Amino acid sequence: MSEFHVQVVKIEQISKHPDSDNLSVVIIFGGYPVVIRTESFKTGDLAVYICVDSIVPDNEKFHFLAPPPKKDKEGNIKEPTPPVGQVPAKYRRIKAKRLRGVFSMGLLIHADEGMVEGEDVREKLGIEKYEPPPDEGYGFGDTRQNEHDYQYMPTYTDIEGLRRWKEIFVDGEEVVMVEKVHGENARYCYEDNRLWIGSRTNIKKNGIGGWGKVAELYNLENKLSSWQASNNRKIVIYGESCGYTGGFPYGVKRGEAGLQLFDIYDRELRRYVDFDEFISMANALELPIAPALYRGPWNKEKAYELAEGNSTLDNRHVREGVVIRPVVERRHEKLGRVILKIHGEGFLTK
Repeated sequence: MSEFHVQVVKIEQISKHPDSDNLSVVIIFGGYPVVIRTESFKTGDLAVYICVDSIVPDNEKFHFLAPPPKKDKEGNIKEPTPPVGQVPAKYRRIKAKRLRGVFSMGLLIHADEGMVEGEDVREKLGIEKYEPPPDEGYGFGDTRQNEHDYQYMPTYTDIEGLRRWKEIFVDGEEVVMVEKVHGENARYCYEDNRLWIGSRTNIKKNGIGGWGKVAELYNLENKLSSWQASNNRKIVIYGESCGYTGGFPYGVKRGEAGLQLFDIYDRELRRYVDFDEFISMANALELPIAPALYRGPWNKEKAYELAEGNSTLDNRHVREGVVIRPVVERRHEKLGRVILKIHGEGFLTK
């Protein structure tokens, strides 16, 4: 599952904006605030909620997102609004904003005739998920140079948002909240007398990009092969390959790569290990671990609080947010694996 949805919702309640008569606030899925023009919707309307980091198509329906014309000092138009079909993607990417001091996550438009509540209309509306271009990362490597899909190194869990699944954790449940590091997802395992390297969705040829640099820097082939031989156990390690991705250096010099491990998968048991075992295994492998900011009974207010502020790895830039997981792994009938995230408002509006 993923936090990326384009879903038809019913407007249940509209609240007045505290600092504008022309603006109001709607809460979607119980946790995503969206600022709207007061006259645009009324209670009971069906709307399409377009979440943050959606890219809407360049058509008439979304042309209102195009930039206004640029004028000179005399008020003459020197650069008109681009016509339909020529609106750059940066204007069609939905972002979080503060509108007159109120945090807003996403966009609401009226549902088309025939759309029903709960329907996912991504394909119907031609909306795609924003993916950072290669030059927002390390500036080296080629994500297209892939090998065949490798069945023993599963793609990492798609983590849903706490704002939507805020009732998943139960009172008294012991959880850990880990800083969400902003980088490129990386996974590694040792099999067939070689190291396998993967990004979030692809298997990489050895040495490609930041993923290969991480493997070399941390001697992952030798560490994983030795650990697996000593423990008679096959695992996959997951971490964030970080360093200047999207302007977040984490203390890593440009052109170099760092690693923050955040999970381990047991290939024999086909499950992620509990948090304490993860820490023990990561320490045995002598690999850096994404910082745990809190461990204790579930506390929703603490999760929102810890999503904000500067990174504990590099206080020169904002923290992306936190990932929350139970200390003991469990599953939920609707969510699947219980692990959630919350992005900080500071990160989303940076």
